[in-house]
Amino acid sequence: MLTRRRLLENAVKISAGLACAPAAVSFADESPSITLRSTRGTPVDVPANFIGLGYEMSSVASTGLLDPENHPYIELIRGLGPKGVLRVGGIVANYTRYEPKGTALAERQNTVITRAVLERFAAFLRVTGWTAIWSLNFAQGTIQQAAEEARAVYERLTAAGHDALLTHTGLPDHRS
Repeated sequence: MLTRRRLLENAVKISAGLACAPAAVSFADESPSITLRSTRGTPVDVPANFIGLGYEMSSVASTGLLDPENHPYIELIRGLGPKGVLRVGGIVANYTRYEPKGTALAERQNTVITRAVLERFAAFLRVTGWTAIWSLNFAQGTIQQAAEEARAVYERLTAAGHDALLTHTGLPDHRS
């Protein structure tokens, strides 16, 4: 049986092998197909978009990192594979609000996402070929604000030709 521990152990071995011979393998030039096999049982195919990276919401609000003009970082992302998933959220998502025409702000407990930020992030996804999972703030604000953000994220990312999966952060605490 393939356990999580065995999968991670094999992933570390593969990573070490790739690090030792980086010129021999380049995932960016092809769509890799990986099959996991245990000593018993049926092989398990791992999808090409299985890899992913996670970012705090403030990483999207700040200029420079997840930007379509950040060519060195785009090449690093592409080097991981032609497809993947960027998960945007983290603890900072609980302190993030969407202001379409506001001023972007990237602070740990005061992050502002704007329409321009979403458009820049969508352009970054378009250049990398990756998709996104976006966390919505249900910890603060109203359901209407979360719905407005969800609609804006969905419209911007799907307009760029990407799937958009929306998820939620901490739910409000209504205990007295």
